[in-house]
Amino acid sequence: MMKDQKVAVVKVKAYPIEVQFQALPQAPFQGEILKLTLRGFIADLKKMVVVVGKVYDVTFTLPTKRLPLQMKVKVIKTYDQLRGEKSGPLVDHLGEFHFLKPGELELKEIKEFLVKIKQVARDSL
Repeated sequence: MMKDQKVAVVKVKAYPIEVQFQALPQAPFQGEILKLTLRGFIADLKKMVVVVGKVYDVTFTLPTKRLPLQMKVKVIKTYDQLRGEKSGPLVDHLGEFHFLKPGELELKEIKEFLVKIKQVARDSL
């Protein structure tokens, strides 16, 4: 590579990460991962309501990767907030999900992502 050439660095927002949930017989629905950890994630579920203990298949793609990750997650907690709006009450639904038996490849991808965005230190893993 020549010294005069400059490499374009594209900055990518870490969050939110689009996620798709699927659990039969329920129709699939979309959400946004607001915080990701090695144990699981917290997601904005928009208007969807989930039940603690229910298992979902999720698919999401990390911003720095191209291949989607597919895993099973379990609902651990739900957080609902009622907000008064001029058009009427609006409810925000968040959910805390833990990964169920994540594969080594998936954990490796998540670790690399968390280090890259400096959410965790490389040596703390």
